[in-house]
Amino acid sequence: MVGKNISAVVVIAAAAVVGCVSTAGAFEDKTAELAAMARQKRATDPLTLTNGTGDGRLTVKVDGYGSFGSTTPAGDVSYDPVGAIGPAGAVWESAVMFSPTKQFLATGSMHVGQGLPPVEITRSGNRIATSSFSVGGFDFTLRQEVLPPAPNGSTLVQTYKITNRTGRSQTIALSRYVEGDLYFVGSFGNDFGGVSGDGRTVYQFDTGDDPSAPTTFVGINATGGTAAGYSIQPYRFTDAVVAAGRVPTEIRNKIHDDANADRITDHGFDAGIIQQNNMTIRAGATATYVTRTRFGSGSIVGQISKVAGCITMNGNPVVGRTVEARQTGLTTQTTTTDATGCYEFDKLTVGKPADIVVKLPTVTQ
Repeated sequence: MVGKNISAVVVIAAAAVVGCVSTAGAFEDKTAELAAMARQKRATDPLTLTNGTGDGRLTVKVDGYGSFGSTTPAGDVSYDPVGAIGPAGAVWESAVMFSPTKQFLATGSMHVGQGLPPVEITRSGNRIATSSFSVGGFDFTLRQEVLPPAPNGSTLVQTYKITNRTGRSQTIALSRYVEGDLYFVGSFGNDFGGVSGDGRTVYQFDTGDDPSAPTTFVGINATGGTAAGYSIQPYRFTDAVVAAGRVPTEIRNKIHDDANADRITDHGFDAGIIQQNNMTIRAGATATYVTRTRFGSGSIVGQISKVAGCITMNGNPVVGRTVEARQTGLTTQTTTTDATGCYEFDKLTVGKPADIVVKLPTVTQ
């Protein structure tokens, strides 16, 4: 009996062990599967890049294609302007339009019927992310970096290295599109837009800010290839961008609501900005395209080519007064105030500071 009992116990124990092994194996398989799914999710999820908190600091969540914004899977940015204004969201959607496929380089969809699959993105510290992907016969490597904060704001630099695998030389257009929703003052419907005198910086700023030195500035500029135009238009003009695969001809180098042609919108509205660069890439060759997003005080002073103003005395226009625009090393430009007391210089040299001097009348003794 003892032997049977022992035998029985052994059999039961063996069965129990076998059962446990079977259950553990299934559990381990499931755990491994869930871990793999989690790793994949983490690898393709948008990453948060930041250079800290406080005045002039930026936090932005980006996907593997460089897209971000509150309506994208990546989500909005948070920027804290220098000064009394607190941090707020600033971007509805941002991505690069790629002309060969007429697609925005973005996870999911920034446009009906579009959308690219998630790609793996890797973090290097708090400020840098890298990724690689292929679209339309071109291989991309992307490095995204939030630069250390500067005294007047922060910059996101996105560097695309593009290799042509199509087997023939290709001329492509890369058009950076940003639809900013600046919530620093009021709502998204009162954002102003502007373009620097050389057309290389397109920007937005919030209502009530100083157009010549805005602190709620969100601006873009790009290098690589040849600058090929810009536009500032009301939301949403992406239908036309997708149809053209670039800045549409009918709105190229045009600013909506700029009746006085000072390159700044006359009123605030829900604005979008876009900037195009063209480049030719030989078969098998690699080209570099860099787009920068500046949050904070914009470097637009000195880029303007037009200055205007008015002179009054006791509320009355001062008519016929001589006004000079002096730029170092250049011929002084001269004009006189008109019947409304106003003057304008529209041919200043971009990149050189200008002193505006009002000549006082000669007083005779």
